[in-house]
Amino acid sequence: MQAAAFKDKKRGSPAHREGAKDPDYENITLAFRNQNQPKGGHPPLTSQVLVKNSEMSKEVRNLKTEIWNVTNLMQECEKRQEKGFHPVQQSIGEVRRKVENLATQLAEINKINTNIEKTLQDLKKTSTSPA
Repeated sequence: MQAAAFKDKKRGSPAHREGAKDPDYENITLAFRNQNQPKGGHPPLTSQVLVKNSEMSKEVRNLKTEIWNVTNLMQECEKRQEKGFHPVQQSIGEVRRKVENLATQLAEINKINTNIEKTLQDLKKTSTSPA
């Protein structure tokens, strides 16, 4: 019984088989198929696609050129920045050396002050003490 039902299913429903014999059904199907047939050498859609493809290719080439130009400008800017940054790095190095030198001098000045204070205290002690 299942095999018979399967065969009927493969053949289609009775209504479907009847519609296929209907002449109006066949005319509708043929008319629908003829609308998609190309007229002339190329169908209009294909020529539109070719035109759009050509336009897109031109746009892509233009964008590629613009990107190349921007890349070159960026590389030139980087070179200028590197050239300008080198003197800045040298100046920073000089300032560091001067700060380190000042720190060393300040430490020496503090040692001298400490020695002067000790010497002054010693002088006060010797001047105040009876000889």
